[in-house]
Amino acid sequence: LTGLDSNGCINSDSITISVNNLPNIAIDNVSPICYGDSINLNATGGVLYLWSGGISNNSYFVPDSSQTFIVNGTDINGCENTDSVLVQVNSLPTVFAGNDTSICYLDTISLNAIGNSSSFSWNNGIINGVLFTPESSQEYIVSSIDSNSCFNSWFKLFF
Repeated sequence: LTGLDSNGCINSDSITISVNNLPNIAIDNVSPICYGDSINLNATGGVLYLWSGGISNNSYFVPDSSQTFIVNGTDINGCENTDSVLVQVNSLPTVFAGNDTSICYLDTISLNAIGNSSSFSWNNGIINGVLFTPESSQEYIVSSIDSNSCFNSWFKLFF
């Protein structure tokens, strides 16, 4: 910039404008989780992060459904950029052992769990659908793990 005053004097000045690149904000990879599990979302590439959903960077939380989270990251120059990640929350397998039951001493019974899984595992060595003779009143627990490695269980009590 050059300026001329009323006395005919000339002076000049200059300014340099630096254009900073936007920060490369990146979210660490996340794997699908099961309902009720916690997850840690961590973004890098900035010095300050503001997440959707009110979560904090690099802090564990429990999402209640599958959803996309967006992070706005700011670098040391005050430049901002965003990234997003879909957190997939898989449902737990359904498993139902039936109602509590009363039987007589030395009677046989079979425990038949139902649900949306093809595999059920009972405690005490019980096999789903196979007759056995309980020796006393006790609680039996059936669990199931689905193809997403999600786990669920159900309790059944005998009197």
